[in-house]
Amino acid sequence: MALEEIKKKRQEIREKLQELLELEYEDVRVKRWAREF
Repeated sequence: MALEEIKKKRQEIREKLQELLELEYEDVRVKRWAREF
């Protein structure tokens, strides 16, 4: 596997993780908000 491919894969994984973290954050915020009402 070429170094460029590895870099590309790692970038894709990093972006996916970022999306997941943001979704999780939104989820927690919504649940916390819902609990207050």
